[in-house]
Amino acid sequence: MPTPPMPFAAIAEAAKAYNAALADGWPPAASGPVRTAIAVAGDALGGMKNKAVRERLTVAHALGLLGNDWPYPMPTDQREARRRSYAHCDAAYRAWREGEPKPAKVAEVVRPALVSSHEPVEDWLARREAQFARKQAAAKSLDWMRFEIKRLGPFGLVFVGDPHIDDDGCDLATLRRDLDLIERTQGLYGIGLGDWINNWIGRLARLYGQQGSTESEAWRACEWLLSRPIWMLLLKGNHDLWSGGGSPMQWMVGHGTPLVDWSARFVVASGAREWRIEAAHNFPGSSIYNKGHGPKRRAMLTGAHADLYIAGDRHVWTLQQDEAEHNNAVYWTARARGYKMLDAYADVLGHRPQQRGHSITAICDPASGLMQCFSSLPEAAGYLAFLQQRKAA
Repeated sequence: MPTPPMPFAAIAEAAKAYNAALADGWPPAASGPVRTAIAVAGDALGGMKNKAVRERLTVAHALGLLGNDWPYPMPTDQREARRRSYAHCDAAYRAWREGEPKPAKVAEVVRPALVSSHEPVEDWLARREAQFARKQAAAKSLDWMRFEIKRLGPFGLVFVGDPHIDDDGCDLATLRRDLDLIERTQGLYGIGLGDWINNWIGRLARLYGQQGSTESEAWRACEWLLSRPIWMLLLKGNHDLWSGGGSPMQWMVGHGTPLVDWSARFVVASGAREWRIEAAHNFPGSSIYNKGHGPKRRAMLTGAHADLYIAGDRHVWTLQQDEAEHNNAVYWTARARGYKMLDAYADVLGHRPQQRGHSITAICDPASGLMQCFSSLPEAAGYLAFLQQRKAA
């Protein structure tokens, strides 16, 4: 429906001036030097030319603002089209139509008072306002979450790389060994970096035909992973987020463990010491010369405000300690390779699988405030046991 070129208010103003001129006795149209109601209306509208006044009054007649004696009416079909366009686009015209006298037939019918199925706008606004406040509070609660370690002494955070547990290339033996080691070692806590299963969707769903695990078996394995009593925090990777808001993962997590999309900033405290960590399935930025480019870039852009920046996703590992030159903050950057050791796509690209760094472990010592990171979980567990024995002695 086209938008009328002139608002109804301007048309109504011209009609009012013209009708007033008619009431004062000016003729609607005349030849020769006799002034007409059109000219008088033009004077009342600030000296508007006759042609412009006539154009407005022609539209006014089509909309029903003038009597039947208007000498320049539109054709009937054009009048109807003009009325429809104003009814569609001009609220002032619709309001004027509501105030028009109704035909006698309409007055004879008493219509039922129908109840609208739509929510009142004020109720909708109030509900949306409360929804925003709730979501804003939820977002704020995720920013720099604080975890308190009640157990005294050294402890370790195991950043478990991408399992892809249903993939034929997943090293299940190493994955189960590491999960069992976390569970039986006092002071070790797991933090998952995402991509728990392949979760193929769309055109990638054809890949289920190229692996030995079905989709239902994959979700059962995912539940087995997420329900283990080892997790402090869990992230979703891109494979996990493919399920959207209806992902069953959120109902698989036990023990009140937070499950967060993609990334998390958090603090882990023990006694008077605390460590700040930024973990993500991946950080923006990549480089063929530096596997840790994304975490390193994040550290540089944030002024090294965390003690550890760590990611997964790329199926490679790296570990580096550095000191920021501007504030002398010492920090770690890392990437966990995960447990998918056989990957036909990586073979096509010419990548060879690394043999360490499935998970990266950060050992934190409240006595010194230091953090030491390892690419081997068994080595990290041994170092943690050494620190715990030394403290006990």
